[in-house]
Amino acid sequence: MKMAGSKAVFDQVRFEELAERFLIDQAASEHLEAYLNGMLVADISSQALTRYVLHRFRQGAGTDRINGELRALSLMFDRAMATVPPKSFHAPRIPVPAEVEAMRRAWLKSSNDDGGT
Repeated sequence: MKMAGSKAVFDQVRFEELAERFLIDQAASEHLEAYLNGMLVADISSQALTRYVLHRFRQGAGTDRINGELRALSLMFDRAMATVPPKSFHAPRIPVPAEVEAMRRAWLKSSNDDGGT
């Protein structure tokens, strides 16, 4: 019963609450916070992160930079869940570098297709 109540509290944790304490990469935090602030941690899904990656490609970010941001995000979730008591019970599935590269290729193809080549 107490767990259910605790879970309800964790469902209300916002990204910025975790980022403030656990996101230590300042360069990554600038972009992640601009995109994810205001979101409930429970709503940060793999689909939301795919949208983030595409957003960063549209901004001109390269795969190395995006992969670094995603590593920082993964570390933030690891740290939040490892605290005693945990600050979050949720960690989304974060795209790995090969997936980011595949997204880049698909995005470039769709950009070229939309451009009327």
